[in-house]
Amino acid sequence: MKFSMKKVTVLLADGFEEIEALTVVDLLRRAKVYVDTVSITDDYTVRGAHGIPVQTEDLITEIDFKESDMIVLPGGMPGTTNLKEDENVRKAVQEAYDDGRYVAAICAAPTILADMGLLKVAILMPAVPLILGVVLIGMNMPNVKREGKVSIDIPGIIALVVALAGILLALNFGSAMGWGNPAIIAGFVIGIVELVVLVKIEGKSAEPLIPLKLFKNSQYTVLLIVGFICYFYQSAMNVYAPIGAMKVMGAPTSAAGALQMPRTIITIFLPTIAGVWVGKKASNAWKAMVVGTLFVAVPMAVMGFTTPSTSIIIYFVALTITGIAESCRSVAITPSAQATLQPADMGVGTSLVNFVNSLANTIAATVFGVAYNLSTAADPTNVANIQNGVNSVFRLAAIVAVIGLVLVIFVVRPKMTAKKAE
Repeated sequence: MKFSMKKVTVLLADGFEEIEALTVVDLLRRAKVYVDTVSITDDYTVRGAHGIPVQTEDLITEIDFKESDMIVLPGGMPGTTNLKEDENVRKAVQEAYDDGRYVAAICAAPTILADMGLLKVAILMPAVPLILGVVLIGMNMPNVKREGKVSIDIPGIIALVVALAGILLALNFGSAMGWGNPAIIAGFVIGIVELVVLVKIEGKSAEPLIPLKLFKNSQYTVLLIVGFICYFYQSAMNVYAPIGAMKVMGAPTSAAGALQMPRTIITIFLPTIAGVWVGKKASNAWKAMVVGTLFVAVPMAVMGFTTPSTSIIIYFVALTITGIAESCRSVAITPSAQATLQPADMGVGTSLVNFVNSLANTIAATVFGVAYNLSTAADPTNVANIQNGVNSVFRLAAIVAVIGLVLVIFVVRPKMTAKKAE
């Protein structure tokens, strides 16, 4: 089969994901396809998300996109944001779409197409493998032979996926399409209705996807909420800390890419020490949760006052402190939740803790996106707007962490203390 594509243009912005960009360039050139690397800045050298400098062949103002059979948008942060905010990029993508040429967006980059209204049915496609994956898990999870067929909660799976898709898509696109847009309102309505349907289905299911009986255990439920909160801030840290560093403080890409390095080092060895400490005394578990929430609330609150004069050292210290919080969270919440369960519920109860933690990242990404977009919608390239956007995100993350801290001190601690007294 003859490959007919003649020219591919790979657009590079500061903060691009190196693997996603350079792998494409390498493979296509090996396939004898002409690839043009293009900087969207006024400098031929572009730095990746991990500080790797790449020399491009052209500037975006120097080329005619009509000659390109395909435009490639690598992901990475803040590279995706930089691509999204560039008018020349948006114009080139729109023209390629209108002409029927290819546009390839990788990882985070499809959000550029989504914001431009170029993704329609495609934004629902992730739900297809999600549904299939959940079904396969349900079919293969049991490791003990049973009499008869294994019951899979198909209606519950569908209701959960539709509920999450409706609410999260509405939240994600609400600021761009308008909160009064019929499609956005319909998304919220469908999501809420499906949540009600999900509760009814799970209450009647012989083997529910989400066992509602576990929520009758108030201590377990509170620990689920605290776990959700302890994960919530991570989207702010991963996405908006680099944006604040580069776009507001003017820090180099290499510094923004290294922000989490001290935190990573902390989370390699500290969980072992924290685990030994928590294991020595039962009451240390709630104290570890205090650290897990307090050491998020304070750094996020400090980062919520980012200005152009803020030192990048503030971000390094703040994110390092969250590494201490993560180390304590990882050894406290799940074991404490397991301790509240009956042996028969241990497996599904632990799975639900992990599911809620994962759900926190999904919901947080949407909520933070809404908060950021509300501040930057008028002009996404304006530094003052970006400053207000990242500060809104960090302050929101701090508020959520404070709620977690209050729950730990005034709900979790008394329950653990009362159980110990028994």
